[in-house]
This record gives sequence, structure tokens and C-alpha cells, in this order.
Amino acid sequence: ASPYLEAINIGRAAAKKVFETIQRQPKIDSYSQTGKALARVQGKITFQNVFFNYPSRPDVKILQGLTVSINPGETVAFVGSSGCGKSTSIQLIQRFYDPNHGHVSLDGIDLKDLNVGWLRDQIGVVGQEPVLFGMSIEENIRLGNQSATKHEIIAAAMDANAHDFIKQLPNGYDTIIGERGAQISGGQKQRIAIARALVKQPKILLLDEATSALDFESEAVVQEALEKASQGRTTVIVAHRLSTIQSADKIIAMEKGIVREIGTHSQLMEAKGLYYQLVSSQEQEKEEEEEEEKFEEVTIEPDARLNRHISVNSEGAESVESVSSTELKSSEKSALIRLFKMVIHYKFSFLIGCLSSAVMGITYPLYGVIFGEILGSLKLIHTPEIDMHVVKYAVMFVGLGVAAGLSSFLQVLFTSLLFTRLTDFFDQIFIFGAIGERITMKLRVNCFQAYMKQDMQYFDDPLNSIGALCARLSSHTSDVNGAAGSRIAIMLQSAFCVIGFVVIAMIYDPRLGAVVLAFVPVIIVAAVLEARIMAAQLKSASNAKEGATKVAVEALSSIRTVASLRTENTFYARYENELIKQYKRTKLKCHLRGFILGFSQSVMSFSFAGGLWYGSLLIIEGAIEYHDVFKVVEGIVYGTSLLGQAVAFSSDYQKGKRAAVSIFKLLSRKPKIVVDNDSGMKLKSLEGKVQFNNVRFSYPTRKEAKVLRNLNFTAESGEAVALVGGSGCGKSTTIQLLERFYDSDAGGVVSYQKIVSKLWINTRIITVHR
Repeated sequence: ASPYLEAINIGRAAAKKVFETIQRQPKIDSYSQTGKALARVQGKITFQNVFFNYPSRPDVKILQGLTVSINPGETVAFVGSSGCGKSTSIQLIQRFYDPNHGHVSLDGIDLKDLNVGWLRDQIGVVGQEPVLFGMSIEENIRLGNQSATKHEIIAAAMDANAHDFIKQLPNGYDTIIGERGAQISGGQKQRIAIARALVKQPKILLLDEATSALDFESEAVVQEALEKASQGRTTVIVAHRLSTIQSADKIIAMEKGIVREIGTHSQLMEAKGLYYQLVSSQEQEKEEEEEEEKFEEVTIEPDARLNRHISVNSEGAESVESVSSTELKSSEKSALIRLFKMVIHYKFSFLIGCLSSAVMGITYPLYGVIFGEILGSLKLIHTPEIDMHVVKYAVMFVGLGVAAGLSSFLQVLFTSLLFTRLTDFFDQIFIFGAIGERITMKLRVNCFQAYMKQDMQYFDDPLNSIGALCARLSSHTSDVNGAAGSRIAIMLQSAFCVIGFVVIAMIYDPRLGAVVLAFVPVIIVAAVLEARIMAAQLKSASNAKEGATKVAVEALSSIRTVASLRTENTFYARYENELIKQYKRTKLKCHLRGFILGFSQSVMSFSFAGGLWYGSLLIIEGAIEYHDVFKVVEGIVYGTSLLGQAVAFSSDYQKGKRAAVSIFKLLSRKPKIVVDNDSGMKLKSLEGKVQFNNVRFSYPTRKEAKVLRNLNFTAESGEAVALVGGSGCGKSTTIQLLERFYDSDAGGVVSYQKIVSKLWINTRIITVHR
């Protein structure tokens, strides 16, 4: 029963955390039906003596008596140094948190008295780092308003100055923009985020440093869209670049959670207080930058696709998806061989585990022999001879139990000595379980290391999203235990049990043994059938699990955006849909698998009945003693019970086998660009001259979109060269080619008078990203 108890305990531990999460009642519930919904929203926002600190940092005071009134239709900007409480104020308006003291109100009604979901529906938010999701542009914009029509989506995109660039994309509004919008530039992402905020026609618009992460050209385009968007609605801006808020109706200068000044740009500049100091500081920084730019030579070039990561390794990764059955069998065989080599690497432990499993296995047929001898003693007349027989075989039963217990103890002992601290001694069950855990840890480290060394093309593949990779790193390495952990002990015990039974059957009566043994192939066939059904189930389950994990990671990593958009139910539906796909595919197979498993378990009774029937015929013929029948039949009954356990856990074995295929395919992948070895030229002297000669390039996942077309330019040694141009023109791509995140499709990138693809230059380049 140990394997079943192990599975139950694992489930109990997981269930505790799951139900704690499910039963937790949020203090601010966006889907609660309680609270008021105003018939008409004017848009007046008031902060009245608000004190606040974040629950995770109770000792850090963020807002200290904030009192501000924002009139309907006004554009108000919060400015100040980092940590002064600007962004916190915006979060309180959305009611992500409640103030510790004081209150925030809308049109004179405390936000606590308003329905949370209704409140957030009245607010549009554009943040510093726009969060887009791995779906089409149209679907991303529709997240702002689930009932929006295509016409309304296009109108919102036009208001956000996004329509023109969207129409130039290969699939227009149906273009899939990748995880977190990785397929488009920063300025383009920001304009889509603005369109998403506008499509709900919000009464209040919150802009949290919406242009601070953009270059000046993109900032100008986005700023124009923001000014257009703020017309006719209450707009609250948190600004870092003060040049963008000079036209605001009211500017609030904050310091350490306290309002220092309130007024227009001209009023605050005349007052020469905190705001004046902030503006002067930024202007001085800008003058210094312009002075430096006088010495820079400017050259133009294309692209701004955001994608980072590192390059490579001699071992790589790939997902296990669609391969032919021949290739799959070959890869499964290879993976199991490699896995077995990892198991037997722990030679001494493996030997102890095998010996212990052998002892545990043969105790079952020996139990049948002893049980038969005790039954045989019943034919004796009540004399001291019966007592002697009973005592003798009772002692044998005890000895058998001691042997089985000792074998388990040895497993625990060597597990503890070889793999764990003595304080973990009683936490171990099987030595094979310990080996499995050790292998799991080693594979998890190796897989993470392999991920870190892949080329950009690997991460560009939609199948290798962050969610899918995390799911594989977590589940596949654990699933390997099904093929390399404590399940090995069950299979070895079953094998030794059958061998012991065959030997005993040959000793007492080969004919009876043959009849009873004839049921064993039925169990094996049932196990093979179940394994095949399980393999098909696991393939679809693995794909569905990765899809569901991808949705969960997308939603949870951007939970503030999800909450402000009120799209929790949308992501819940997407998550559920991913799981339902697998449920529908496996429902029928589960019924079939249950029938096969039940049949294999019932064979124990069939074999017992068949053995007793044929044994009775042999007794009538006088060919065998009745107690010898029980010796043979009892042995096979317990043997088939062990085989039944092996069949019950064949699903774990199939899962472990598929996980091993996935892992070793990852570890065997050869990236196109390898950086963790010493290959490539190493020049003694570095001049720093860079040339792009007729370079053509398109991203591997978007071959139809030509990013660079015959790019030619030269950066001389010591020169400062700037690449400028519109969003998506190829600027950032040029940098990525120089860093060799990708290789050009045609032409060459030359550094130090050598082709970059032949140089070992990774430690010679320093990059500062936006």
C-alpha cells in the first residue's frame, strides 16, 4: 500500500495549498455585487487627508495626509522624485488598495461605497510598460471593452495614432503580436495600450509615466495620441518627463508623500519651489546630452523589435510535440537508456535497492508456501504435533515479515546515508525514490542551464513561451520519477515475485503452475493496452497543460493590468478552455482505460478460481495434496496483486517516459549560435570598426516581414553612431545582429575586420537597454 499512500500524501499536501487559495476571501473583490453604481459620472476625484503604506512594507510611509481635489474634465499631473507617492495615488483611484486613514472619493462618494467592478469600468489606464498579451491586436484592444465592435476598435486605434502602422502589418488587426507584445516596437505597443484604454470610453483616464520608456520620436507620436485621448474626460498623469505636462490644468508637486505645491506650469515656475528645481534639473541634463551629441555622427537604420535573452550552448532545447511514431519510439528508447545510465550511476545504492526489491518480491510466493503448510496441518488429529506445526510456521511467518521489514529498512538506511541528512532519515520510503529525487534535481538544474543557453530563435517560437517553459521545468523533471523513482521498486518486486512463483510451481506441480501462470500474460496485455492509451492521453494532456500554464503566467505576471481591465473572467475562460480541450479528448479514453485497469485487477480472482478448480481435479486424481494446491495458488494470487500495482502505476511510467524524451531532446538540441565555448577567432588587438554590408534580415518566426533590406553603413573605430527612424524600422534589429542574437539572411556584419559570425565577441560588447 506504500505507493498508494505516497500518492495520497502528495495529493493531500498539494490540496492544502490549493484550498487555502480557493477559500481566501479578498478584501477588495472586483466581482462582488455590493456597492453603488452611479447613474451619471462627472469625474470629480478627491483625496481627503489620505495616509497609506503598502501591507508588505508597513514601516515605510508612502502618503502622509494627501489632500487634493481634481475637478471634472481637468488634466492633473503628479510630479516628484521616485518614491514620493505619485503612482500610489493612481493605484488608490483604481482601488487596488484602501487608504489606512482618510478617504478617496468619486463625485463625492467614497470609493469604498462604490461597486469595485463598476468603478474600474469607468477608468482607462495606460502604464509606463504597456502590457499586451499573446493574441491578435484586435483581441488585445477588445480587452478594454468585450462588447466593442470592429468599427469601435478601429476608431479607438485611430484616436491612439495606431491605425496606420497596424494596417501595414502582414495580417493587420489579426496580427499575433507574441508574448507581452514582443513582435512589435515599444512605441507601437504603447499606442495599442492607449487604444485599449480608449475603446471602453472611460470617464477617467490614468496615465502612469506613459512615455518615459520611449525614445523622443516615439514619445512625440504617443504624446500626441495621449493629448487627443484626454480631451473631454478627467485625466490624471504621473510624469517623469516634465516637458510632457506643461499644458496640464493643474500640477501637483509631491515630496515624501506630502503635497508641496499645486498650480499651473507658469505659476510653479514663478514660485521657484520644488517643481522649479525638478524642471531645472531635467533641463540641465538635457543640455548636457545635447552638448555630447555635437560630437556624435548620426547614421540612420531600421527596426525596433523587442526581444532579448542570451545565446546558446552545446546542449539545447525543443518541445516534444509532433514527431512520427518511428521517431518517437526511437527517441523514447534513447531517453530511457540515458535515464537508466543516470540511475545506475549510483551503483551501490542501485544494488541495495535491487537486493531489497528481490527480498520483498520473493516474500509473496514464500508466504503462499507457508500458508499452504499451515492448512496442511489441519488434517492432523489434535495432538502436540499440530501445536508444533503451528508454532513452526508461525515463526516462519514472523521471519518472513522481519526479512521484508529489514529490506525496507536497508532501503531507508542507505537512502538516508547516501542522499540526505540524518534529520531527513524518516522522510524516505524507497531508495529508488531517493535516486529519483536526486535525478529530478540534477535534470532540473541541467534544463534551466540549457534554457539559459538557447538562441533567440528558440524563444521566438510560440511553443516556447515563458509559461510553457516554466511548466516543463516544473512538471517534466518531476514526472521523470515515474520512470526512474520508486516505481522501479514495484516493477522489480513484481518480476522477482513471478520468478519465485514459477520456481515453486515447478517444484510442486508444473501443470497447476502452468494453468495459473496462464493468467499472467492477460495482465501483461492489459498493462500494454493501458500504457498505449495512457501515452496518447499524456501527449494531449502535456500540450493542454502547457497551454493552460501559458495563460496563467500571462495573467498572473500582469495581474494589475488584468484587474484594471476587469478581464479576470476572460482569462479564466481562456484557462478553462485549454483544460476542457484536453478533457474532451481524454474522456472516452479514460473510460476505456478504467475498464482495462479494472479487468487487470479482477484477473487475481480469475486466477485464484482457475487454480482452485484445476487443483481440485488433480486432488481427485490423487496427483497432488490439497495443501500443495494452496501453496501454488496463493503465491500467484499475491504475485498478480503486485502485477496489478505495476499496472496501476503504468501511467506514471508513461508520463515519466514522455518527460524523459522532452528533457533529453532539450539537452541534446544544438543551437545555431553557440556562445559558451571557445570556438571563433580571438583577436589580440581590437579596433572597434563595424560594417554592415548589404545585410538582409527577417525574423525566423516572421519570414514574410523583411526587416532589413540591403543595409550598408560603417562605424569607424572610436566613433559614436546613432540609428534613428520610425518605430519598427529596424534600429534595434541592427544592434541584435551585432550582438549576434541572430545571423543575417544575406550580406555580412563585420567587426574588427572579421565577419561577426566567425568571431568570439560576446564579452567585447556592452549593451544598455531601454
